[in-house]
Amino acid sequence: MYDFVIQKIDEVQKKIKDLKRIEHMLTNLKECCPDEKSLYECPIIEILMNKKKVGE
Repeated sequence: MYDFVIQKIDEVQKKIKDLKRIEHMLTNLKECCPDEKSLYECPIIEILMNKKKVGE
């Protein structure tokens, strides 16, 4: 049982690390698109729109 718990703790720590990395990336993206910019000047929207065009 001890080894199982140790393994689960490791899995949870890896997930937390991944989530923190995603949070950091999203925070950086948010800073690139402040509220005062128009929708079409937002790099997030631009990337999403370009991916949609490529995937069509």
